[in-house]
Amino acid sequence: MADVARHFGYAPNRAGFIKSPFKEERTASCKLYPRSFYDFSSGMGGDIIRFASAVLGLNNWEACRYLIEAFSLPFSLSGHTDNREQIQQRQWERQKQQEKEQRFKTAWVAEVDRLKTWENIYQRAVEEKIFPPLSDLQAFTVRELQKVSYKLDVLCIQGSRREQEDILRERGYNLGGYD
Repeated sequence: MADVARHFGYAPNRAGFIKSPFKEERTASCKLYPRSFYDFSSGMGGDIIRFASAVLGLNNWEACRYLIEAFSLPFSLSGHTDNREQIQQRQWERQKQQEKEQRFKTAWVAEVDRLKTWENIYQRAVEEKIFPPLSDLQAFTVRELQKVSYKLDVLCIQGSRREQEDILRERGYNLGGYD
């Protein structure tokens, strides 16, 4: 159960509690047991599949399939155990996906930092009226500020993962192929 919680970004404390995945709270109120959980703030409890189902917003069947893939479990939903090659293939694919996710996160942070710097520079130039009104330089500064602000909106607020990856690739970051 603790491994599943960590997978979803919840780090258990020494007593086995995490902050509720189902409600906003300041202190941890969701107790993790070896094979189950109980969230005292929402009154929800259950097994590992129920936890994954609730966190992901999936039904139990889909959550079970997700956990099998995410943890490279030696089960297939057809009732047969997978052979060693299938397990290794899933582990390799999971590792490849984790590496891609890490490249994305690193590129995302670097690009947001870069864009925030330029946004501050352009914003300051506009606010302090560094360039004469209606000049080419002022028009350029406003245009660039709009472009930078749009990219920040896509990366931080409203963009889909694909749109975010497109912005990062356009800047030259190597993220791997589309999934």
